Amino acid sequence: MGIARGTGRDGTLAIMGEAHKPKSWVRCGWTAAAVGAAVLSTGCSFTRSPRFEVVGVEVRERTPEAQVLAFVVEGENPNRDPLPLRTVRYSLSMDGREVFRGERSAEATLPPRGRQRFEVPAVVQDGEALDERSYRFSGTVEFLEPGTIAELLFDSNVRRSRGSFGESGRLRDQGSETASPR
Repeated sequence: MGIARGTGRDGTLAIMGEAHKPKSWVRCGWTAAAVGAAVLSTGCSFTRSPRFEVVGVEVRERTPEAQVLAFVVEGENPNRDPLPLRTVRYSLSMDGREVFRGERSAEATLPPRGRQRFEVPAVVQDGEALDERSYRFSGTVEFLEPGTIAELLFDSNVRRSRGSFGESGRLRDQGSETASPR
């Protein structure tokens, strides 16, 4: 073994006239290459996007000033792994004017090759009757794909998978506490 004569600007050591990189740089290089390969491989994910559909709406509460509607959204998972649903972002327009915009947790997981329903609330500020009013209800649902790397990318906000839903039509007031789409 020779004696180190000095450290170069590039972090190499000159030992007996030869330049050598410290072993920690080699380990860092292999680690970076492995992480990069893992990140690139997630771009070829085999997880198919779930389908979402608005299947109903119900009046939850009425006051002279406002009405609370609960839209029922059904998700269908075509995959063999469960898909935890995360954030739902949505808006409600009535008679061509946006009346509500919201964001909330879906609080649901789509079972493997199965369906799951969840509710999304919206508030209509005027106390007018809902009967025969046209509406548009649409949004996106973020979901977590299976796997540790997918979870890491989701949590670090690098890659968030989404599915969308949308429904429009006329509300039909069916009594004091229910309404139906279309």
